[in-house]
Amino acid sequence: MKKILFILLVLFTACKKDDAPSAFKNELVNIIASTKELISKTTEGTELGMTAPGSKVTLQTQVDWATFILQNSGTDTAYANAKKKLLLAIEIFNNNKVKAGVPKFVNGAYFDLGQLKNLVPNVKSFTIECKVKLADLNTDGTASLGSFITADDGTTGILLRYTKAGKVEAYVNGGSWFGAGTGNNAVQVNTWHHISFTFNGTTIKVYIDGVEAATATSATEITPKTAEASPFFMGMSRNFQFNSADQRAMHGNIKDVRFWKVPLTAAEIMDNKDKALTGTEANIVALWPFDLNLGLTVKDKTGNFSAAGKNVTWE
Repeated sequence: MKKILFILLVLFTACKKDDAPSAFKNELVNIIASTKELISKTTEGTELGMTAPGSKVTLQTQVDWATFILQNSGTDTAYANAKKKLLLAIEIFNNNKVKAGVPKFVNGAYFDLGQLKNLVPNVKSFTIECKVKLADLNTDGTASLGSFITADDGTTGILLRYTKAGKVEAYVNGGSWFGAGTGNNAVQVNTWHHISFTFNGTTIKVYIDGVEAATATSATEITPKTAEASPFFMGMSRNFQFNSADQRAMHGNIKDVRFWKVPLTAAEIMDNKDKALTGTEANIVALWPFDLNLGLTVKDKTGNFSAAGKNVTWE
């Protein structure tokens, strides 16, 4: 009898030892707690050096996974692996700061800036501006055209584009296409150029680096016929949705995108082209500097618009 009791006591003691938390489990508990505190104390932002937007959600996903392992696994190996992965996620989180960068476009890459009716509330009075740097003058598709910023419905729209000869063109459609185009070689490869497209109901003007490079005037007022819900694409035309053989993609970079609800004067364009604007200027509708790598969701400086990217990389 005493022997049986002794054996039971030994087994009971062994079970109690097995129930005690292992060092691996305690370490995982502690790192989960410290990671939760890190997330709660971190503020994300869109300024240089701040923790990039979306970082906290990504790290929280790893915390949730480690917590699941903690609650559902009973092996030291599982605890150790969970700790290792969480430490790696913390390292990535701490390094995921907002950095300088500009979007890079190739065939299939673009930003959807928002609906035409919001970015150009009066289709007879506007200015569209951007800075561009072409990696080459190759274009994708049958028309040999590349797109900077376009609201292209196939048969109607507002277009700011270029040709493989380096010619910059701006068009509206009031029943038929009406536009102005520069001479060839108006933009050069591997060089930043500021481009402005203004329209006042009768006259289109194109400015390159603050200098008027093309103009066209209609004898009668034009009311562009556009689909109000059509999106403005940057870096690629929507034309690929209507004709898969004609993508009209840009190869290069675009930044400093600005929409105004008035046709700017030559003096205003020259004065503002290299200024860092705030989004509070009179008559400005939207402003994206695109000078910080913010991923595929980029809010504009007015706070009213959010650009959604597809296949866009940064450099």
